[in-house]
Amino acid sequence: MEEGCCIYTDGSKMNIRFGCAIVSLFNSIEQHHELGRFSDEATVFMAELKAIEAAINYATSNLISYAKIITDSRLVLQALNNPNNDYPPIRHLKSILTSSVTKFELIWTRSHIGVVGNELVDSYAKQATLKEDIDFHLNTTFNYIKKAAHSAIKIEWQQQWTNSVKGRSVHESCFGSTALGRLTDLCRGFVPGSFGMDDWGGAPFITFRMPPQRGVGRVISRLSAPSIFSLWKVLIAIQAINEIESAF
Repeated sequence: MEEGCCIYTDGSKMNIRFGCAIVSLFNSIEQHHELGRFSDEATVFMAELKAIEAAINYATSNLISYAKIITDSRLVLQALNNPNNDYPPIRHLKSILTSSVTKFELIWTRSHIGVVGNELVDSYAKQATLKEDIDFHLNTTFNYIKKAAHSAIKIEWQQQWTNSVKGRSVHESCFGSTALGRLTDLCRGFVPGSFGMDDWGGAPFITFRMPPQRGVGRVISRLSAPSIFSLWKVLIAIQAINEIESAF
């Protein structure tokens, strides 16, 4: 059995749910499968990593001397082959790969071309997203907060645009004097230096000045209206991170 042991792995996302799965085949016959669902803070990359970890643990615990781990995630394999990748989950995978009694060969396969094991593990990974119970609880990541903030902004923007007359309420909500005042207050809370509002030709600008050196203030950057809207997203995400950290 050991000579023909192939373990296919996959991570999947359906709607906002994430799952992963492994399936072990011997001569194209299924011997074992596992699947698990993640909390909503996950990413497909993290699910792919967890699936490979599960494959390593399965082969090691069953004292398999040689196993092929087959994945359709080229990104994961590139990360594992990069000696400069310092991402903690990648470091962890490299550690258990080298310390296992099993010798592993990691192989990439193209997805959805009819490879039996890959199609099978893909269906299991999708099934994992439908589970009611969450098997892997993850900490909130910056990317999750950023996506949530971006989604909230899009919803609010659309609502205000729908209810506005010629877009005036949207303009005021993002670029009006009250909104810009709130934005400059946020900036002062996160960035050293000072922020002030300018009006160049009727268009709103935010100017960032560094603290004076020898009594001379330095103008570092001016943000135009589109950049101000992007800054809103960044600052909302930072504020959310601070609120989360203060809760623990």
